[in-house]
Amino acid sequence: MKHFTFLRPMLLLCALIVGVGNSWGTDKWVKTAPADLATGDVVVIVDQTSGTAMTNNNGTSSGPTATTVTLNDDKSEITGDVATTIQWEVTVSNGSYQFGADSKYLYCINSNNGVRVGKNEENTFTIYVNDGVDFLVNTATSRYVGVYNSQDWRCYTSINANIKNCVTAFYKKTSVVDPSKTNVTLSFPEASYTADVTDGFSAPTLSKSADVTVVYSSTNEAVATVNETTGAVTLLKKGSTTIKATFAGDETYNSAEAEYTLTVTNRNANDGSLEKPFTVAEAIDVITAKEYGEGNYYVKGIISNVRSESVLSGGYLSYDISDDGTTENQLQVYKGKNLDDTEFTAVTDIEVGDNVTVVGPLLFYSDKTPEINTGNYIYATDHKTRQDAEIVVTDDILMYPTDTKALADLYYTDSDGEVTVTSSNEEVAKIEGDKLVAVGVGEAVITVSVAKTDTYKAASETFNVTVENKGALKPEGEGAGANFVKVTATEDITDGDYLIVYEGDDTHAAVAFNGGLETLDAANNTIDVTIKDGIIAANDAAKAATFTWNSTAKTLTSKSGLVIGNGSYANALKTGNFTNTVEIDGDENVVISAVESKDGTDITTLRYNYANNQERFRYYKSGQQAITLYKYVESTSFDIAVGKAGWRTIVTAADATLPEGLKAYVVTATNSESATLTEVAAIKANTPYILQGAEGDYTLTIAEKVDAPAGNLLQISTESTANGVYVLANGGNGVGFYTWAGGQLGAGRVYLPNNAEGARDFLAFSFGEATAIKAVENAKQQGNAVYNLTGQRVAQPTRGLYIVNGKKVVLK
Repeated sequence: MKHFTFLRPMLLLCALIVGVGNSWGTDKWVKTAPADLATGDVVVIVDQTSGTAMTNNNGTSSGPTATTVTLNDDKSEITGDVATTIQWEVTVSNGSYQFGADSKYLYCINSNNGVRVGKNEENTFTIYVNDGVDFLVNTATSRYVGVYNSQDWRCYTSINANIKNCVTAFYKKTSVVDPSKTNVTLSFPEASYTADVTDGFSAPTLSKSADVTVVYSSTNEAVATVNETTGAVTLLKKGSTTIKATFAGDETYNSAEAEYTLTVTNRNANDGSLEKPFTVAEAIDVITAKEYGEGNYYVKGIISNVRSESVLSGGYLSYDISDDGTTENQLQVYKGKNLDDTEFTAVTDIEVGDNVTVVGPLLFYSDKTPEINTGNYIYATDHKTRQDAEIVVTDDILMYPTDTKALADLYYTDSDGEVTVTSSNEEVAKIEGDKLVAVGVGEAVITVSVAKTDTYKAASETFNVTVENKGALKPEGEGAGANFVKVTATEDITDGDYLIVYEGDDTHAAVAFNGGLETLDAANNTIDVTIKDGIIAANDAAKAATFTWNSTAKTLTSKSGLVIGNGSYANALKTGNFTNTVEIDGDENVVISAVESKDGTDITTLRYNYANNQERFRYYKSGQQAITLYKYVESTSFDIAVGKAGWRTIVTAADATLPEGLKAYVVTATNSESATLTEVAAIKANTPYILQGAEGDYTLTIAEKVDAPAGNLLQISTESTANGVYVLANGGNGVGFYTWAGGQLGAGRVYLPNNAEGARDFLAFSFGEATAIKAVENAKQQGNAVYNLTGQRVAQPTRGLYIVNGKKVVLK
């Protein structure tokens, strides 16, 4: 085997300089030995075994796929059409090969599942040859490239069957002169030209040996464009391009081509000097093109990110700058110093938004990260020592579509900076002038931002707004009693009832083995279950599906009286004289086996299978989906949650006592404006209550017997309960009872009948919300100042949000 080994190449920026044009006829794609490839060649990379070519994906970063090509009998030529999507430009340096152009090169990724197209350090290859090219090997990673199942191209860690079966060959684009046609000579006066953007450029005249029509093109249109008909050139920016004139050939003449290299300068462009500092974008371009020298350069930008969390040893800070202050297209300033090359003393010596001019050496670190290298310092800055700006915003709020709220009632700030208020979802809530407008149902985050000034730093705060239809406000119900709880250890398997469960995945629902069946070996031998926090509600269907474990008899017996067993080694559940073993493995999966009583042989394990519409629990020797075990547990307590409003309704399935901090009420009287709440000491099952407590989770303890409350006007809805009743909600008037207008309320909800003549749409609690009101009244009595959200002192506060002793207080 001949092995070509070469040094890692430098990326060559070169062009074919043609002073006298070449003539050719039709193009052929001829199999070419690697040693005969040269920079500028165009090739198609083919697996001769499958007849598939590697696509270039038009320079995108996805993995190359395989496209079928037609080869002649001896596979020396491609005889069919060759699309541009399978053509690769070749660069050869010291015998090593790169495939691609415009910074989009073939490379091996660091895994076994493919190759990629893009700019990467690992785009250099050597070639192994054995009776034709066998395969490519990546220089940096020693990974091999071959075709996989005639579908796409893969990167392999070793020479395996896929590599051995891939006989890779290169088919080079070769021009063949048609002897029956006349050759044409095209030429430009010089092979290269230089022009400055400021002066423009007069394109050289193309000489032609025959009156043929040519098409002009530029290889780098970011530097200069060319009129494809006249050849007139327009200079755009500093850089280099190749201008080509191409004659495609016709029935009389062979095709021909000529080109010249054009170097564009710009004497007025920023050069990184003190007088003409680079912008960040210009500095990044210079760095990535490696056009910088060893000296220092000046770069002007806005600090967009401070990387250092504390001052580094030596007084350094690392940060990023960009042209617009955002984190897009930013340049890292690595381990820099402060003004006049002095040490930083605190991270707050700089801040995001500062305008700075940084001077220092440039570096393209690892050919990946453009940066201003260590040794830099801030030459100029507008940084000032500023106070922290304070923004106080309202708590999260509830609104209904078309509602509006004055922004001045929702925040205040002590800064003199410009205030901007934005919404994360303008389809829910949007800012219109000085108001917040509710648009549609949903949630939005409102951000209040204040700009940096000479006195204050920039700052921002957020609050949430929830927009609901009034008909969507429903009281809550809650149940209690027994549950099935997941078993996670073998020692927890004791005598009792269990559910055998497949817990589901993204595409399959959770199901339990249905122990109520008369035969266990049946398709769809399951019931659907809902798993929440390792618990399955013990409803009638779940209870009927259980299996009972008997540790003495060592049997799992179904509700239908059948023991889980396997009468043979066949892949099926059977019944008979069996015993079972039940264990929990390290992954919390249950391992259930049947043991034949005749010889004590273990027979496979129980698993669930959803493939091929099986949808059944069966015995399998291996594979299939693992199952878990859930034990029936009578509850002694249950948990409920109280939201931010501090109030909620509840109906339980069991009597219960209340924990500390949680109060229960019933409604004992109503009038046209209010509902009278009467506190009770405990909860009676299947009875409606109102609960009050601080936001959080509470545990209620199940009690033996609780007496029903007297005079409770609260009721539990049925399917026919509809508009006109009251439900508990936190609306525009705060927490209270609001008229329901959402159609059918639904069964099992708590509501208050609307029986009072002339009753309003909102009923307050009879004892009111004295806390907020008293806070303001006490402040006035004690001489404490009350301020509105704009910072103005208020002598006679009415309804709204106020600041008292630095705290927000709502007066309703």
